[in-house]
Amino acid sequence: AYASQAKRQKQQERLGNQTIWKSNIAKFIDFLVQFQDRVKHNSDGSIVEDSVRFKPVLRQGSYYSVQSLKEMVFSKDVIDFAVRTSPEVVQVLADLDIEPRDCVSLSDTLDADRSGVIIVGELIAGISRMRGEFQRSDIVAVDLMLRS
Repeated sequence: AYASQAKRQKQQERLGNQTIWKSNIAKFIDFLVQFQDRVKHNSDGSIVEDSVRFKPVLRQGSYYSVQSLKEMVFSKDVIDFAVRTSPEVVQVLADLDIEPRDCVSLSDTLDADRSGVIIVGELIAGISRMRGEFQRSDIVAVDLMLRS
């Protein structure tokens, strides 16, 4: 019981640490930009699997202006592809305290307006809500929303 409580307390400290949050969400966005820049599509819109065989790297000094962040849009297929093929993307999601099982349908979860694309605002808001362990109250709240 003590080990579980200590683990939970450590996770809560990590979840509350804004430096860790900002660093890791910036890495995630940068990795997605790298994928989006390199991915190629077939005529039917699907991703050419061999078009993106690279390891995303944290680029030193890579930052984006507030305006460019507001304009960024990621396609759901690029997010799914990045999560499916890149251990680095999965690791940064783990560093953000996103459970591995939640990565499988990440783009669906992040696409709040069901537009088929994810703007940076949706991405940041969605990731921040997904962090950490879910509580029973979270499940009850969703159940109540679905009933109404």
